[in-house]
Amino acid sequence: MPRLFITSDPLPTQTLFAGAGRAEIELPAELFPTEGFLGVHDALHARVLLLECGARLAFVSLELTSLPPEQVTALQTTVSQVAGLAVENVLICATHTFSAPHFLPAHLCKTPADQQKNDLLFKPIKAAVDKAAAQAVSEMKIARFGCGTGFCDVNVNRDILTPDGWWLGSNETGPSDKSVTVLRFESLDGKPIALLFSYPVQSSVMDGSQTTGGGKLVSADLAGAACRFLEQEYQGSITALFCIGAAADQAPALKAKFQYTGQDGSLRVEDIHEQGFMLAELLGKRLGLEVLRLSEVIECLASTGPLLLEKYLVKCPGQKIVDMQSLGPTKQYTFIPADERREPVEIIRLGEVALIGVRPELGCLTAAGLKEKSPFSITLLLTMVNGGAKYMPELGAYDRITYEAMNSPFARGSAELLCEKVLERLRGGLQ
Repeated sequence: MPRLFITSDPLPTQTLFAGAGRAEIELPAELFPTEGFLGVHDALHARVLLLECGARLAFVSLELTSLPPEQVTALQTTVSQVAGLAVENVLICATHTFSAPHFLPAHLCKTPADQQKNDLLFKPIKAAVDKAAAQAVSEMKIARFGCGTGFCDVNVNRDILTPDGWWLGSNETGPSDKSVTVLRFESLDGKPIALLFSYPVQSSVMDGSQTTGGGKLVSADLAGAACRFLEQEYQGSITALFCIGAAADQAPALKAKFQYTGQDGSLRVEDIHEQGFMLAELLGKRLGLEVLRLSEVIECLASTGPLLLEKYLVKCPGQKIVDMQSLGPTKQYTFIPADERREPVEIIRLGEVALIGVRPELGCLTAAGLKEKSPFSITLLLTMVNGGAKYMPELGAYDRITYEAMNSPFARGSAELLCEKVLERLRGGLQ
């Protein structure tokens, strides 16, 4: 687990500074139709939280499904230039809404039309990040920080057992992490500056749902609804940033288009179309209400200790992914080994809180084991940080042959290995 670098001053100050900003991602009309999207239902946003306490660090929360490496690097550079910090100190977090257009990775851009689509999508995202980062810089002030955890029941395990094997659906009895964690940053007079919160759920209430007339609409979905609710409750004076937790096997409790097993054992699909947006709003508000409750009872301290950031590469065994479209429930599957992978891990310490940022989507049992063994009072696992790397499920998923295990570039044992390496560093205290 080689260390890439550590960012802190030789004599770190104990004074925390914080600033935050947000901006709408104004998708151009000429982008549509794209990927079945015909227009926008509710706007996507970029949100930036800038922190400084011995080192300067930026969290960027983007209401997108995911980001390829090229776009991650470009946006890190944008924030670095605007906010005056090292590129490697910028953490780009996708909220993982499934109702947003995708970038084509560079190696898949085969035609001028492919590149044009990427450009049309990237330009408004960059502009929004630039604006949000500039606002965060302009509002930097001495701050206090506090953290709290609560409970919210808006997710469900999505791995269901069918007659043909495990597949995707709603498993009320499966393992599910209902904990929500909130980081509150406030000015010295007690007025909130920003709320960074995390919950293990894919923001996918509207995933695959069509309008009654056909086609899909862009939406920030559940996570976006939660952020909007919080910002409205504080009369626009704060920025609320959502970072997805270990949600590989965690879906919204209610979805517009959902699968279920009929009495004859067959898989069935139903779509409630536009009515699904009400579900996204209600689930988002329910999550937002718990974040709001926690925000109002969290005790913030002026001194947090230095802000530390370390990056590591963890070697994980790889496996081959077959064509995603060919996957389905099965009781027999051959996992094919592939080249070893090196996955970056970001470890951030702010006082007695440790935040772990990774690209792969991990499951709730992985996060639970990490939190249980961590020496920190609060340990928060954030996924889809600085890009995505598909699923990294726990051991049992390979035994059950779940969708996440089949659709993973990581071989059995990778999640446990990654956690072991992270815990080694956490036990070292990140000094």
